[in-house]
Amino acid sequence: MGNPKKRRIPPGRRCTAKISSGKRRCRKPAILGGTVCETHGGSAPQVKAAAARRLVELVQPAIAALDKALGSDDINALIRAAQVVLDRTGHGPTSKVEILEKFRTQERDALFRALDAAGMSEQQIKAFEVAYSGGGDADTID
Repeated sequence: MGNPKKRRIPPGRRCTAKISSGKRRCRKPAILGGTVCETHGGSAPQVKAAAARRLVELVQPAIAALDKALGSDDINALIRAAQVVLDRTGHGPTSKVEILEKFRTQERDALFRALDAAGMSEQQIKAFEVAYSGGGDADTID
């Protein structure tokens, strides 16, 4: 991979100011919602406020577009829109893994309690636990 500072900035995200010589356009990225970088005025409070207003104005159209995609017959658009909604509401791929792991832990604990209640010996339960967790050969437990 290349140097992250050398990444190409899309033309619409690039600062619109000219460098001091006036011949070339600034190569820095514009602030989010703005048209200039921090060096060329993007750090001024009024510029930050205007950029924030522009970003807020994009929320409703974005929600409308997601709503339209969720009602679409195009399965790819539907899946992508659902992923965006889930990611933005804290239910992205990592939370799915955490929930699945929590479920597996609860399921395993309930299973071992049931085996104990059924009268299995501690040795049999340990053997079953090793086999269930994939942690080796159940026949090797003392």
